Amino acid sequence: MSTKRESTVKSRKEDASDSIANNSRPDIWTLALKARKSVAPATNAIGSNEEGIETTLMVLGNKQAGKSSLIHRLQNKDDVPTPTTALEYRFARSTRGTTKDVAHIWELAGGTHLTSLIDIAVTESNIHLSTFVIVIDLSDPSEAVPVLEHFLDKIQIRANKILDSLESRGSKRPKGMKAFALRKYGSEHPDVSSKDSMCISPVPIVIVGAKYDLFRDMEP
Repeated sequence: MSTKRESTVKSRKEDASDSIANNSRPDIWTLALKARKSVAPATNAIGSNEEGIETTLMVLGNKQAGKSSLIHRLQNKDDVPTPTTALEYRFARSTRGTTKDVAHIWELAGGTHLTSLIDIAVTESNIHLSTFVIVIDLSDPSEAVPVLEHFLDKIQIRANKILDSLESRGSKRPKGMKAFALRKYGSEHPDVSSKDSMCISPVPIVIVGAKYDLFRDMEP
């Protein structure tokens, strides 16, 4: 009985579509699948297992907020990460049968001071496969909102610049990405249909609140 159960768990870990079953350790392939599916109208849809998934993950946030530790968890690594300098690249692979999936992981160091380096990692060739992760240090509440707003603004500027450039050359990808983002809310949503409608990001953004244990124990 024990052997059968262990075999089932192992099988689920090896299958990217079932990786969410491992709740204690987030799996980057789950994020990759979501990011790829989110732009299906603008790109080729994921079809058979013969097509590998390739995605880009851009990790931003406060200095020493735990960005490297988060990436290590996504890669299922147990060693202590070394400090990141400027912009650091890593990659991860996962195999499904004969299909190889690849995640390109970029980590931006320096807090809000080096955001221009986002242009190196996120380009016209991968904007439709990119997901941004903003890691906020909850142990420094006074900086949480300003840092979050800073990165949200930079992401929007970069994404819009790329999409405007593509659209000016006749690409249909920007329209597809924007349409899919709007479809998440529906055209009748008050924040979409109103005169002062909200600004919807054409790219997926994940916000992570790190060091909650320190925040929880802080004096009110």
